[in-house]
Amino acid sequence: QPGGSFRVVVNELYYGQHEVSARHGFPTSVVAEASGISISDDIIAAALRIIYRRDFNPHTDIEPNLFNAIAHTLNQAVTEGTVQGGFPALGNDPFIDALRHSTDVFSAFKVHRAQNDMAARLLDSNGNLKPFEQWKQEVLPIADHQCHNWLETEYNTAVLRARQAANWQQFQAEKDILPNLKWLPSTSPNPGEDHRPFWNTILPIDHPFWDQHRPGDRWNCKCDLTSTDEPPTAVPATVPDGSPSGNNPQPGLKDNPGKSQTVFSDDHPYFPADCKHCAFYNPTIKARLATVITARVKDCFNCPYIDGCMDRATMTRKQKATIRRKAIIERVEAWADRNLQEYRLPTGTAKRLYLNDKDGNSIIVNKGYFTETFAKNKRNRELARIMRLATMVNEWLPLAKQVRTEQGRHHLCTFRVFEVEFHGVTIEAKAKDNGSEVILYTMRIKE
Repeated sequence: QPGGSFRVVVNELYYGQHEVSARHGFPTSVVAEASGISISDDIIAAALRIIYRRDFNPHTDIEPNLFNAIAHTLNQAVTEGTVQGGFPALGNDPFIDALRHSTDVFSAFKVHRAQNDMAARLLDSNGNLKPFEQWKQEVLPIADHQCHNWLETEYNTAVLRARQAANWQQFQAEKDILPNLKWLPSTSPNPGEDHRPFWNTILPIDHPFWDQHRPGDRWNCKCDLTSTDEPPTAVPATVPDGSPSGNNPQPGLKDNPGKSQTVFSDDHPYFPADCKHCAFYNPTIKARLATVITARVKDCFNCPYIDGCMDRATMTRKQKATIRRKAIIERVEAWADRNLQEYRLPTGTAKRLYLNDKDGNSIIVNKGYFTETFAKNKRNRELARIMRLATMVNEWLPLAKQVRTEQGRHHLCTFRVFEVEFHGVTIEAKAKDNGSEVILYTMRIKE
């Protein structure tokens, strides 16, 4: 939809039927709950100059000033929300990294939409470039919506959903003691009617109701959840299709962020309907031919094309990734130094652990196992989680069972392959069998 009508669509999504034509046009309830989140005029001015000069391709790339500012703002919302939820603010934690990555992707599509709405107004009816000041006045309402009005709502909702994502981890950890969840009424001075039928509903944490409905599946929602041992209530009345009438999640908020580890969902109007309509999707000729045979499934939060676009917008993402990987391997090496014991061998001394698998077979763990696991997973977004599991080898290896053997392609040995369910994932581990010893080689999270 062209810019004006698109703004009406998102205004109605965020604020109901209230039309927000300018920053001071908020309905009273929105003004009362506003947090003052916005992007500085200097950043907006720099972005407008770049768009006007056409220093980048607005169709396939994203303007770096707006992207970095908006992504940083929504990352702050993740930090605020997870800290409120009692989750430590650890920069390298895979759970928080996933939430932040999801807001980065959301920011990329948000900026892409804004810049293209602005770029579409560069030329007059004769195809001539408009004077900068004229064009600037025409596009400032777009910047006002994207960098003030809408960003404020997105920030507040991101705080709520990040807090609930953190709370969900705690709910799962405590469900043996507090098995049920209770929907707490909204704290808004002017709550909507959408969630009122759900207030004070109590159901088990694993009840399918929580996959369909939860606080935070409406923009500007101020409801909340708490764990409890109070007895369950009845499930709220449903209409024939099985969903409570008129209370389905709004676009952009369909997922449980505690499970998906994404703050927003990719059905928001900023996102394309599918890969075919995504400006960031730019496969090679070989990949295009493969797509003809097998249609690419939309997965915006795990897309190398979107990641590449964000990398082009800012090199700091790569720098941060390098620093993060370095911190991860240093922590693992420190763990190995503390926990591996020194043994005298015929060839010299070596630091290792001797563990048994589920069948009682002896398996050796040494530093090479950590080095190889890191090397094979260093480009994996779940690297921090994988390496944390790697250091828990003394907990899961005694539960692991051998499932097969493999001949090494680059090693003159046989590999024993083990699997085990641990902490909600399937771990696959490989160990070298050289005839006299079985030495753990690497591990991964199996898809």
